Amino acid sequence: MLAIPQGFSSTTGHKTCRFQWVFKRFVPHFGLSRGIRTHLAIRHVSYPPPLRVSVITWTTQNSKFEQETFTLVSYLYQVNKRIEIEADFEIDKLTNSIENTITSEVFETEVTPFHPKDKRQIKKSDWIFDWHKELKDPANEIYKLTTTNNPTIIQGLICITDKHDHIFMSLIESAKFNKGKSKLYRGVAGNLVAFCCKVSFEKEYEGVVSFISKSRLIDHYHQTLGAKQFGGSNRMYIDTKESLALVKQYFKNFDNGKF
Repeated sequence: MLAIPQGFSSTTGHKTCRFQWVFKRFVPHFGLSRGIRTHLAIRHVSYPPPLRVSVITWTTQNSKFEQETFTLVSYLYQVNKRIEIEADFEIDKLTNSIENTITSEVFETEVTPFHPKDKRQIKKSDWIFDWHKELKDPANEIYKLTTTNNPTIIQGLICITDKHDHIFMSLIESAKFNKGKSKLYRGVAGNLVAFCCKVSFEKEYEGVVSFISKSRLIDHYHQTLGAKQFGGSNRMYIDTKESLALVKQYFKNFDNGKF
């Protein structure tokens, strides 16, 4: 019978990890595959080919002076799990669109898919996140925010993931010229978050959106977005009521039909 796994470690990113189990019986090499695959599946890790599997078998005597055979299975593998990045975007102002910081003029915006062919519209050096890399992940849905009168200039980008019961907002970033004290436009981040909430309603997830916040920004997101914490963790979510308010502020013609 399989004992409780020993030495299990979970990780993220491209790293080498190790599973170790102790079997209270002799286990030949050819009998390992199914047991290892099951344990990986339980921990929601897609089954990768092993880098190395080692087996050590030894015999001991118990208190009744009976011989017991144990087998230690050490399974070395490489896992590629997405690193969840803590959000550190600033909600500078919830506007009706985006607003020029100098003239206070409001510009109409649109949010459209960001495709690989659009890569030329951004320079890697102007962005903190590697959006070219994010495009390669098939699980990612990336959208760009532009003004309707200048669709070639990207004001901000957002990456979302469909979790099948809510939308996870994994990355959000304003363009370099929309950051800091000398930013050109206000309302970029709020616009992108509102779009994410809109997608959640359209997929019939009742507007629920989640993300991971930096500790210092938890209160900021609570005050500006109405986001709530999951317990005492850094994971936050925007619930239906708050989500609908955001969507209606930025998308005046939105009509979900249910709310």
